[in-house]
Amino acid sequence: MDEKDMEKDILISIIIPVYNAEEFLTQCLDSICGQTYKNIEVILIDDGSTDGTKKICMNYLEKDNRIRYLYKKNEGPGIARNKGLEMANGQYIMFVDSDDYFYSPDNVDNIIRRIRKNQADLIMYNSGTYWNEDGEFVREGVIIEEKEIDRLKNEDKFSYVLSKGMIYSGVLSKVIKKEVLYENDIWYDNTECEDIVWSLKIYMNVKSIDWCNDLIYVYRKRKSGSRSAKAFTHENLKIVKELCLRICENKEKYDDGIVGYVAYLYTVWLAQAYLSKDLRVKQDKKEMKKCIMLLKYDIHPNVKVARKVYKIVGYNILTFLLGTYMKHLYKI
Repeated sequence: MDEKDMEKDILISIIIPVYNAEEFLTQCLDSICGQTYKNIEVILIDDGSTDGTKKICMNYLEKDNRIRYLYKKNEGPGIARNKGLEMANGQYIMFVDSDDYFYSPDNVDNIIRRIRKNQADLIMYNSGTYWNEDGEFVREGVIIEEKEIDRLKNEDKFSYVLSKGMIYSGVLSKVIKKEVLYENDIWYDNTECEDIVWSLKIYMNVKSIDWCNDLIYVYRKRKSGSRSAKAFTHENLKIVKELCLRICENKEKYDDGIVGYVAYLYTVWLAQAYLSKDLRVKQDKKEMKKCIMLLKYDIHPNVKVARKVYKIVGYNILTFLLGTYMKHLYKI
């Protein structure tokens, strides 16, 4: 099979929910349409925009036959992603936010290189942050060498990446084989925690994972905007609480890597519980103390630290310290 035939064999569907995205959508689409790997489809789901977003989408639709566009009533990004997934023809799925962009023109080529090498269900990769106010760019996380991943047995790869702190709950940091989503009925709901629940379902159902060391995805963030972290509502805390309790009570059914990832989510919950002003969370904190044993699965670096701190200061002060750290880090 020559290289052109191989390229035709792998179609990547890139799904982009757009809503009043006229400010940055052009940069986003230019970074995608300008990829050196050409066998992609770009699915734009317009979630009821009222600005110039539709005009921008139509301009790209006219000049690039790989683009598909759907306008729908406003229902939130989760429902928009579901609609894009229903429309997707590719063997692999990527999700992109409309104000973000790909770092370089060869990004998808390098993802395809890893797909051809290992045919994994899930490929993860490095990302960076562009701070919109001052133009500062920061590469996130640590370097994971592909050769180190290739040496590992498949069942050890997830824990290895988790130990580097590079397993993310976000939808935007991964490429997923579409059949994994369809066969396991993995869709979005419209809660603030949708990425956490969705990603855990992915991690629990993929049979193989891989890593691409290229810096692929650039998040555009504002120091005082919609992308800054915020305290969860009680309803969203409840979703994560129930998830942690379920895994905690049935941990023997899951791989250590999955339990280790949930242990990381547990530390996030403790921090968010400290920040919450909802009185119902106080009772939840008492119930969640039974999950403290999750800290034994200290694969993630943050969990290692939390476990050491817990041994010294106990549960309540650990919660205080985690919440204080999150408040400082994300300016909540």
